[in-house]
Amino acid sequence: MAKMFKLAIGLKSLPNLDPVYFKIDGLRFASDRTVKLSIGTAYEVTVTLKPALVLKRFQMYGEYLTLEEKECNPGSSSYKAMWGAIGIPLNKKGDRNQIPVVFEIEDTGTVKTTLQCKFYKAADKQHVTWGQSFSEIAYECKVSDSGTYIDILEERFR
Repeated sequence: MAKMFKLAIGLKSLPNLDPVYFKIDGLRFASDRTVKLSIGTAYEVTVTLKPALVLKRFQMYGEYLTLEEKECNPGSSSYKAMWGAIGIPLNKKGDRNQIPVVFEIEDTGTVKTTLQCKFYKAADKQHVTWGQSFSEIAYECKVSDSGTYIDILEERFR
């Protein structure tokens, strides 16, 4: 029988742990939702796994992030890391970045996905906060019967 688990990723803008926003773009791009981020800004990234699983390595935009375990009990495990949107070019109107995100989970496998993002100037607080704030993007995941890959069955912003 296939193994099911839940994975969630949350983003908060530093230094004040401000919320991050997304907007619904419809079918104009690869995803119908775009996460809005500021260039040159640091973010706290949280990863939660249910039931508790060990997150060995975590990568965003090709960079392995240093993980700190926040909590671990039989029901869930959570980790945090810092990520800086440094060296990422500003998006022009009608342009989006597909940020690769890779979760390497011990004794389970690797989950690969992308976050569709638009990057704004750090001083542009109006556009980056327009839309809906979210606390996490939750993924319903299933390890194949053969154990060779992991499918993302559902993605939800909450």
